[in-house]
Amino acid sequence: MQPPTTTNSLLQETPPDDLPGKALGIIILNLNGVEVTLDCLASLRQSTYRDFFVILVDNGSSDDSAIRIRAGYPEVDLIETGENLGFTGGNNIGMQRALDRGARVLLLLNNDTLAAPDFLGRLMAGLDFDDHLGAVTPKILFHEPADRIWSAGGDISLWRGIARHRGLRDSMDDPAYDTPMDVTFVTGCALCVRADVVRKIGLLDNDLFIYNEDTDYSLRIAQAGFAMRYIPDAVLWHREGYDSRRATGQKRRMLLCTRNILRVHRKHRRWYHALTFYPWFTFRWVLLAGLNALRRGDRDTVAGILAGLAAYRRNETGPARNG
Repeated sequence: MQPPTTTNSLLQETPPDDLPGKALGIIILNLNGVEVTLDCLASLRQSTYRDFFVILVDNGSSDDSAIRIRAGYPEVDLIETGENLGFTGGNNIGMQRALDRGARVLLLLNNDTLAAPDFLGRLMAGLDFDDHLGAVTPKILFHEPADRIWSAGGDISLWRGIARHRGLRDSMDDPAYDTPMDVTFVTGCALCVRADVVRKIGLLDNDLFIYNEDTDYSLRIAQAGFAMRYIPDAVLWHREGYDSRRATGQKRRMLLCTRNILRVHRKHRRWYHALTFYPWFTFRWVLLAGLNALRRGDRDTVAGILAGLAAYRRNETGPARNG
């Protein structure tokens, strides 16, 4: 299986989809990434499942993103924020719009993804299978190589404090990842959640801005009593890291990751989780990652980790623009 072809022939105008009450509201963020965003929208136009609408939040782009999206996709509900509100702030605007439009299900979808034609239908079928499910996550493959898994669901351990993707870089045909299964982590790359769950637990934690917000949200879904499930026959391709690395830079990326791992763990842990988390985090994230970065001559990673520790001690929230 290969990613769907996205050519100009897919950009033919379709009638505006402005009626409320569609079952699925898809929220996509864009920040100066119009080329991949148009590819993502083109793949959704090929969907065999049609009971959806798209809300695209342009998160302060300085290029011609809004003009090109409006011209090629008049059916898209385009919101321009005028500034970068982060993954959390931008998605929260889109999630609220989707709720206001009456969506039963919300899908947070990265703009650097391509969906198989049956992706949406299989994802919705998986979610409708069990009333106790709060969220589902698909089989996400790398865009290149397209036959390797980026995520087949995931798990969170508060003993370690970091979410783990199942199947990373394994073959897409590995039978270990062909069966639906309950998971404890759903990635923000393609987070499909019931609207009634969102109303119960709220929107994303805007203090985090970007990174680890999906870990926090997965923990909140579970704490509200809902299950999460991996749906293997819903397939998505992901240009991993395309948008986040361009938008943040390595030093700031590591600052926010480090700070937010600590913030999310503090928010959800019991006292006894600290017994293993802090030794593990100090060794794996600070010492080992820092030493490996120094060997590569990557000073930005080291500086970002140290800045993230300092930001956490200051109880800093939001975008960390001085990082």
